[in-house]
Amino acid sequence: MERPDYFNAHNNLGNVLAAVDRLEEAEAALREAIRLDPSSPSARANLAIVLERRNRPAEAITSYRAALALAPDEPMLWYNLAAALSGVGQRQEAIAALQRAVQIKPDWEPARAALAELERGGGAPN
Repeated sequence: MERPDYFNAHNNLGNVLAAVDRLEEAEAALREAIRLDPSSPSARANLAIVLERRNRPAEAITSYRAALALAPDEPMLWYNLAAALSGVGQRQEAIAALQRAVQIKPDWEPARAALAELERGGGAPN
């Protein structure tokens, strides 16, 4: 039996399509996943990644923030938001996002290193 309303299928399809650089189709699949389950932080985070790759940083930031509204204690979301913010020159906001990631997971070295780099005046985490 076909289930076009199956959230996981659309979310997974979006990830697979993104992995093979079919970004427009990936975006469509992820938007459908979000339509089916608006409370999914993973689909919103996956969409943000695709939007960044499509050079739409403002939309990516909005999607990361929507994911964080649903999962505020996910340090990777804060880290990815920081990278997107830094990439568009929102340095102080990026620092605040990394501080939150480190607050949640104090021993996470990539976030600590990215925070130190931004505080020194360096670039965005990658």
